[in-house]
Amino acid sequence: VSNPKITARFFAYADGLTIDGSKFKMIAPNKRLTVSDITTYKGKISKAEIVEWNEDAGVNAGLNDYVEPSVLLRGRGYWLYDPGGKSDLEFDGVVGYDTVTVYLKPGWHQIGSGQYFYTSWDSGVGFDTNGQTRMAPAQAASANMIQNRIYWWDGKNGYLWGPDRNNASFATAQLIPTIGVFMFAKTACTMTVYPNPVDPDDTTMGILTQAAPVLRAARYGLADESDQDWSIQLTASTDSAQDFQNYVGVMPTAEDAALAACFEPPPGVGDNVSLTILAEDNKKYAASYAEPIQTARTWKLAVANTTLQTVTLSWNNLDAVPPKYDVYLIGAGGSPVNMRKSSSIALPASATSLSLVAGLPDYLSAFLSAPLDKSQTFVYPNPGPDGTTGSMTFKYNLQAASDVSIAIFDVGGKLVRELSASGNPGPNTVVWDTTNRFGQKLGSGVYIYIIKAAGTKLTDKLAVVR
Repeated sequence: VSNPKITARFFAYADGLTIDGSKFKMIAPNKRLTVSDITTYKGKISKAEIVEWNEDAGVNAGLNDYVEPSVLLRGRGYWLYDPGGKSDLEFDGVVGYDTVTVYLKPGWHQIGSGQYFYTSWDSGVGFDTNGQTRMAPAQAASANMIQNRIYWWDGKNGYLWGPDRNNASFATAQLIPTIGVFMFAKTACTMTVYPNPVDPDDTTMGILTQAAPVLRAARYGLADESDQDWSIQLTASTDSAQDFQNYVGVMPTAEDAALAACFEPPPGVGDNVSLTILAEDNKKYAASYAEPIQTARTWKLAVANTTLQTVTLSWNNLDAVPPKYDVYLIGAGGSPVNMRKSSSIALPASATSLSLVAGLPDYLSAFLSAPLDKSQTFVYPNPGPDGTTGSMTFKYNLQAASDVSIAIFDVGGKLVRELSASGNPGPNTVVWDTTNRFGQKLGSGVYIYIIKAAGTKLTDKLAVVR
């Protein structure tokens, strides 16, 4: 496996993303190279463009976050735009049988092994801070140093990632010669790739080729289908692209849920489709887990699509969700979708936001009822205010996220107070201190309130008793 021509062959036939017959590929050199070494190397690539991720530009800025390097370094990964699409590329020469060390600041990084042989991600890579004891990736993740995931690019499937507890094909991961990957560092640390060659792992052929022609059957979830540990797999696909490694579910503890979570990597280059889970901390995830559900739980989903093709959103492993829970998709342009009774829905080509909600049937009524349904939308206590807090609370339900306005009038039709809020799918509340717009407490009497949201309004009465 130390023959440079063997390692080069993996890059030569690694698939990428086709755009007008050209390819974007994630590469990782085995030795220090200048860009001119790549663009004119043996005449095999007559023209190429190379960019790398620049974390300093901000994770959410998109493709403008990629910059053009002048030098390619061992241990780092890069995007290469190959106009020929199938051009051969070889890294000749042999470097020392040594370790490769890369400094990582907090954030996303494109990395590679920097070696001429396969390296086990689980045992062939170590992380440390300030020269302390090096930790394997799993240990470093437990120490909140890194996220124990690597992401590789596949032109058909976008990003794939491993280790993946839900997918037997990617249960383990390897760093492959000449192939670059993304990873996320939570703190400043040093990554060391040891000179420990390993044989290619049969379970990681999707990683080795970066373009598995047929996705292998995956083993989703665990045999234990209790309410303590389950997951649902979500796939967004078009005719030319898909993103299938996305999961929501629960884990026994908050610590387990945090370790099992998987961040969404930076945007890929070129046309692709991606599904992102927007968690409560506003971070973007490819896998998001919660503690076991007591009543109901919501996950916000966002589908981005640059292929201009209709998107199919599909799901697997609903049998693993305990039968006592109902599971629905809300905000897909129609009535809530019972995910147990169907396996997919069609979404428009434009970007789409929707929610997945799972929980006990009684607690899902606010999600499934029409927006501002009167049985789910009211003010309490009524009469009010509450004797302890001096306030009244407006409760309202939505099927999709929406801005909400609450206008309060006296019986003569004069506006005395207006409240505004952002509502999420399901039940929401807004607390009112029972003062008017000048901050004065309203006197006893009957008032009219109008709640408006999502193109719907509800009018009702409330009473203030002092």
